[in-house]
Amino acid sequence: MVGLFQLNNDSSSVLYDVPVISSHEIPYFFYLHIPNYQKENKVYELSDVSETKTVIKYGKLLKQDKCRPWISIETRLLDMTVGLHVYQLSFVNTILNHVFNMYFAYNIQDSDLEKPYIYMNREEES
Repeated sequence: MVGLFQLNNDSSSVLYDVPVISSHEIPYFFYLHIPNYQKENKVYELSDVSETKTVIKYGKLLKQDKCRPWISIETRLLDMTVGLHVYQLSFVNTILNHVFNMYFAYNIQDSDLEKPYIYMNREEES
């Protein structure tokens, strides 16, 4: 399984189409696509904004390709517990010195949960 995400510039609309990932099938990397990519935009901060904003020190676990609109991030850097997780990537345009944020979200689901629906069975009468 490969984790591909489209970054969104609105923190509320990122919750409308959240990918669901099984806790038993977490990929080693997530790949984040940057819309309207400009090579002057550099990531300077990664934050978990699921409940309260927590800045994450990413070091070499987050890589931004200088010539392509993709960011790779090792999943061990992110929260992989069951539930909804929302992250904010902060960028700075190195020419204009303009700062902007983009968001991505995912939902980790435990595959051992009881199903939230009832299968309809047709019982045969004797």
